[in-house]
Amino acid sequence: MAAGNRHLGYKETLNQLEARSPGTKASFYLSFLDRMAPILVGHSQAATDGLNGCEQCGAPTTGEVCAFCRLVATASAHEPVPVEMMGRRR
Repeated sequence: MAAGNRHLGYKETLNQLEARSPGTKASFYLSFLDRMAPILVGHSQAATDGLNGCEQCGAPTTGEVCAFCRLVATASAHEPVPVEMMGRRR
């Protein structure tokens, strides 16, 4: 998304390797997961210990109500804007 982003070069290189040798990207990714799994073993449990289910939708959240449901409640508290007003310029 930004000029000079190195990740675009990495992506292009991986795509070129995949074009020459199908399965390269999958092999690279699966190998990465195999190497990272032992390192991350305790981290995902620790990250989910403070999560609860949202009281309204059941999605994981650290509070009682998730951010999405709070946003919907805030947006619903306002009067809807008529569609006709959306096209007007002042």
